[in-house]
Amino acid sequence: MKLDIPYLGRKLELEVPDANLLAVAEPNEVEGGALDAKTLIAQAVAHPLDSPSLVDFLARAKRLLVIMK
Repeated sequence: MKLDIPYLGRKLELEVPDANLLAVAEPNEVEGGALDAKTLIAQAVAHPLDSPSLVDFLARAKRLLVIMK
């Protein structure tokens, strides 16, 4: 499957073999949000709910999944 990945104001084409692609996820639409996406993400990373901080969580990571929008 060919995927277009937005990056720095342009799109990079990425080809992933169908056997290696589990799913393509899209974000839910949020209505009436007073804060922009960058602010919401920064707040969520700075103050996680019922989980370790991002730094502590990644300290033991062996693999990483990167999701970009």
